[in-house]
Amino acid sequence: MSVLNFTNFCNGTTPDTKELYKVLDDIDGFKGVLIFSGIITPIVLCFFAEAVVYTVRNIPYSDRRYCILWILGVYPIFCVTALLGLFIPRAAGLCTFTAAAYFAVVLFEFMHLIVDYFGGLEAMLLQMKGTKMSVARPPTLCLFFFLPKFEMTRRNFRILEIGVLQVAFLRPLTLFITELLSIDGRVGPTSENARTISLTINSIILATSVTAIQCLLIFFYAARKYLSKFYIGPKFLCVQIALILSNVQSALLSILSRYNVIECYPPFPFIVRGYQWHLFLVTIESSLMLIPTLIFFRTVKGNILLDPHRKLRRTSTFAGLESSAKLRRRRSSTTVEGDRLLKSRNSQSGSSYGTVIEL
Repeated sequence: MSVLNFTNFCNGTTPDTKELYKVLDDIDGFKGVLIFSGIITPIVLCFFAEAVVYTVRNIPYSDRRYCILWILGVYPIFCVTALLGLFIPRAAGLCTFTAAAYFAVVLFEFMHLIVDYFGGLEAMLLQMKGTKMSVARPPTLCLFFFLPKFEMTRRNFRILEIGVLQVAFLRPLTLFITELLSIDGRVGPTSENARTISLTINSIILATSVTAIQCLLIFFYAARKYLSKFYIGPKFLCVQIALILSNVQSALLSILSRYNVIECYPPFPFIVRGYQWHLFLVTIESSLMLIPTLIFFRTVKGNILLDPHRKLRRTSTFAGLESSAKLRRRRSSTTVEGDRLLKSRNSQSGSSYGTVIEL
């Protein structure tokens, strides 16, 4: 089948895998894209597998280890879903949805990892008590210096947490709605309101993504001076770039393809055009971003502040070393309370209890 014979695909019909492979030689550069993705994805997975083994063996705190493993998997998952979406064009939307759903969990785990570095939520609120947080942060509010500052309290932390995690819920939801409308033909090229619907959905994605980045930046600038030994700056940058790749880039490419800035080239219609560009770029970007992610997350230094050669007892507490400190405080308070109770009983009963021997 020649490329001139399947231009009808630009009018809304996405080719299946069999049709795509028949005309693969006629699509300039697309075979090279598939070969590159097919080579780089197994390499990324090998690095990820090694990082998983290293993290399991060297990070003794189960909750911290659990969060790190989720974050380490974000770029390999991006590569795998992108590879499947490139080889199976009709599944591109589903693959993008899967990557967004996984990243929703990663955002949640990253917030909890920061809290874990403090030693738990109560320890974080205690250390950051009196810390003023400024709303005037990039990318949207950097010029609004007149806005009032606020302190880190439990309520304000929950507000920031909701601001970050709302994109974890809304992004997969908008992708799901987009796929439903696409199957129903509401956002096809023959639909009258296709551009309006597509622009509305992608504008929502951009707004939620920018809100999440803004809240994450406010929290980061407030916490970074307390967590400098954990290399929180580079770790935050790795997650922030993943947020941009997963949400902002995809929405922008969808808008550009909808308004024919990215011209239709057979056999991909306008929706799949945006997906294909996004998946190919994500493969390249994820393979590059995996390197700093491994450097700062797959390590003992920056995750454990003790001697890395010391054998540490594994614990399942959320705050790592917090359990031993709590246990010492509990034992100390119990001893003091017992001594106080013994003295009160002796003073009330007089000599009926006999002579008390101090040990």
